[in-house]
Amino acid sequence: MTDWVRVRQNDTGHHISIPRSQFNLDKSGLTELKQDATFADGTPIPPKHHTTVETSAAKKSGKAPADNGQSADTSKEK
Repeated sequence: MTDWVRVRQNDTGHHISIPRSQFNLDKSGLTELKQDATFADGTPIPPKHHTTVETSAAKKSGKAPADNGQSADTSKEK
C-alpha cells in the first residue's frame, strides 16, 4: 500500500498528494502539509489549485470582470 503525503508546490501554491517515496527522493520546491493526503478509502485527494485572493474575492462578490474576448461599449447607439 502506498503511503501518501500532502504537499504544497512552493512556486505555484498548489496542494497535491504524492507518494511519500517520491517526496523523500526530491523535496526541492515542496513543503509537507499537516493535512490528510487521502480519503478514508485510501484514494489520493485531488489537487487544490491556488488562485489569487483578488480574483477569488471578486468572483464571490460578483464584481469580477468578464473575460469573453469582447470589450464593453458604454455609448448607446442613436
